[in-house]
Amino acid sequence: MSRKMKRRLIGGVGFAAILALFGAIVMVPLWSQSAVAGDEGAREIVLEVRDRTFDGNPTLTFEPGERIRLVVRNHDIGVLHSIRLTGIDDTLYHIPWDDDVAIEFTAPDEGAFEYICPQHAPKMQGLIRIE
Repeated sequence: MSRKMKRRLIGGVGFAAILALFGAIVMVPLWSQSAVAGDEGAREIVLEVRDRTFDGNPTLTFEPGERIRLVVRNHDIGVLHSIRLTGIDDTLYHIPWDDDVAIEFTAPDEGAFEYICPQHAPKMQGLIRIE
């Protein structure tokens, strides 16, 4: 293989790698948005994270079977927060500063559950009541 062909091959591989990286940077946010794209019938609740609290950590009350879209927006500059809906959705969702996460779920049967940022509890936790 000639030197010229090797350079072209290396250049082509480098270009393909850059293109793949660019595609991942652009497409991953689009996929994550479509994964949580709104259920038209869902009730939307927005919690704004400031000063290491979820809007003062209100008690959230829902009816059994109600469709919920919980949006959590992180306004704490430079702080990574998380949220887990213990007993409803035990996934730990990470929320970088100046970003948000949307969690959709159907309220279970009656009960009391907790939402929490594990790394900043007990200051960042609240109650979810299903009644």
